[in-house]
Amino acid sequence: MILMALFAGMMSALADHPIPADSKSPWDYRGEPRTINRKSHDALFACQTYEELAKALIVAIKDLEHEPDCAAPVYVASGCRMALIRAYYIMGETEKADKLLERYAVVYRKQDGTPDFGENAPVK
Repeated sequence: MILMALFAGMMSALADHPIPADSKSPWDYRGEPRTINRKSHDALFACQTYEELAKALIVAIKDLEHEPDCAAPVYVASGCRMALIRAYYIMGETEKADKLLERYAVVYRKQDGTPDFGENAPVK
């Protein structure tokens, strides 16, 4: 029974896409957290696989893109969106990546001039 559990765990690990510890890509979130201090953003730097990173990026984007008082989180959310698209491609989830590329290829603006990345933004 224990041997079967170990084997299942090993097979699960093989299905994951590990993030290289020495990656120089800013979209892999290696090293120490930087840019802004938010729990959702800091969590990105602890991810070990692209699967973990994709889930953490979705949380961070939702947290960052609706900041009313400062533009910095909105810009960081933009980088997170690019990282999410990249992670989807690395994991072989091309349909998800393509859908996000289509959605974020155009920046829509609200009436007050701020970017609108919400669910209601029209997609061309």
